[in-house]
Amino acid sequence: MTAFERALGDGAYDRMCTALAPGTPDEVEQSAGSPCPKALGEEPPPPGGAVRLVDAGD
Repeated sequence: MTAFERALGDGAYDRMCTALAPGTPDEVEQSAGSPCPKALGEEPPPPGGAVRLVDAGD
């Protein structure tokens, strides 16, 4: 289980934002018009499923 999944399960939206990829919290805030934790609290993402594909590049 990832840090993001643990935070999601705990409803810890501030930790969820910290666990996102760089730049993603800014995109969430821009899209929602509110701070990342508040935006995720209003519409949390669903839990992830099994990994189906990993592309490590060249």
